[in-house]
Amino acid sequence: MHLKPYDRLPQLGPSGLTLLTWNVLIPNSNDGWWIYKMYEPTGSAGGPAADVHTTWAHRQGLMRDRLLEAAPDIICLQETSHVTDQAFANDWAFLREAGYECAVLSRGRMRPATFWKSSKLRLCCADGSLPSAPSALTGTPEHGGKAEPATSAEPAADKAETAGKVEGQVLPAFRESGDPTEPRASEIEVTAKPKAQTLARFADAAEEAYGGAGEPVPPTIVAKELAWLTTINGVPTRGSESRSAAAAREAHGGTALTRADFQKVYAEELAQGKFWGVEHDVRAVLGQGLAPPAGGGTPPFTARFDYVYYSTSALRLVGVQRPLETARMAELLDGRAILPNAWFPSDHLPVAAAFELTGQLTSAAEAVQELS
Repeated sequence: MHLKPYDRLPQLGPSGLTLLTWNVLIPNSNDGWWIYKMYEPTGSAGGPAADVHTTWAHRQGLMRDRLLEAAPDIICLQETSHVTDQAFANDWAFLREAGYECAVLSRGRMRPATFWKSSKLRLCCADGSLPSAPSALTGTPEHGGKAEPATSAEPAADKAETAGKVEGQVLPAFRESGDPTEPRASEIEVTAKPKAQTLARFADAAEEAYGGAGEPVPPTIVAKELAWLTTINGVPTRGSESRSAAAAREAHGGTALTRADFQKVYAEELAQGKFWGVEHDVRAVLGQGLAPPAGGGTPPFTARFDYVYYSTSALRLVGVQRPLETARMAELLDGRAILPNAWFPSDHLPVAAAFELTGQLTSAAEAVQELS
């Protein structure tokens, strides 16, 4: 049931599917300039911003190695940056070159993207629409193994209700609008689905693989337990701190910030969960932060934010891939390392699984019917 990390997932042919889902932490190529703040300082000249391993080139290389080595049939990425179509294309060109096609949610700055092997799969529907193609699986004589172009369909909110029940109702915390820390992003609606969804006859792949063997399910996020403007961000007009400070000055006629204004800026950062950002800024200004250094033995915050649910009526779980080698996971769990770092490019760990088809689903319409 457990597959080795970094190994190739089982190649199951037309009788099965493999899938990997990963929150990749927004690429800092054309966007996400602040990602370096999430790294532990190394003592190099210039601080974390000058460290090669905090750059997109290094992070992209680690992601490329992990994804192409695993070679899943389907790759689901979260937090891809879509400031421009070309930026997105450049970030994930290596997947296109490896034979994957792609569909991306058409709203928001940080978007989920689904990639699939064009030699095996064909897109039937996107954004909640009903299937438009005769089969999800290709490579058979009648379908010839060719992929249809990825198209974005209009959402069908009335169909989304057929999709939450795992022993009850799933209530995901969907954000109805964009990132409130970005200019004008909060005005952009990014979610067309209802908050309460129903997943009929679905199971949690990791829970089955680990729980069934009596092991704890690995976390998918490991973070510090805590964890001016030119100093902390390099440019005085960028960053959520800068926007909060500008709003505070404007509120009282453009005069200088008060102590209360300054405290409010960072209270808002903490309220948004940006403990790592506050830690970085304190360290940048004072030369020392508040968080205990990595290796200090402080247990980190761990949680499962990432799941693979599958239909038990149509699929049988073959195995779930361990996210990291045992030694690397131990480094994280005992506080000797944090994510991201020089050997891992995101603050989330991937979840990958392999499934065998157990039913005789020959069309996408039948598959949708199975979920209702």
